[in-house]
Amino acid sequence: RRLKWVIGTVGMQKAIMLLVLYVIMNRLEGPDVARTVLFTGFILLEFVRIGVIRAQDKLKWLSNPWLLMALVLSMVLQLVIVYTPMRQYFSIVPLGMLAWGLLLVGAMITYVVTIGSTNLISRHVKSRLDRSGEKA
Repeated sequence: RRLKWVIGTVGMQKAIMLLVLYVIMNRLEGPDVARTVLFTGFILLEFVRIGVIRAQDKLKWLSNPWLLMALVLSMVLQLVIVYTPMRQYFSIVPLGMLAWGLLLVGAMITYVVTIGSTNLISRHVKSRLDRSGEKA
């Protein structure tokens, strides 16, 4: 029961943040930069999701070197796509400091909101289960 709520809530939060980032960048820099921010935002918000899971399970980032390597490799590949001629195949453009700043702020906001909402969902589901006598 908790997992359904968490998946739905986190998915909506990510979708809303990506839409907000797209709209802001579309107004400030135009559709090409907005598209690239959206493309890169998907990757960064997946990193946020992983960070939230690790934080809630009280796991250290360095405790899983394979995960760390996968995240670094994902970011390197993202940068290769954005900053090399490969970008033409994805219809994206190089990102400037404004776009990266907005992406990082969006990622931080999403992290804080996601931690808060998943904690709230966990408490709510636990209290309902405690009242009904069901097991999680």
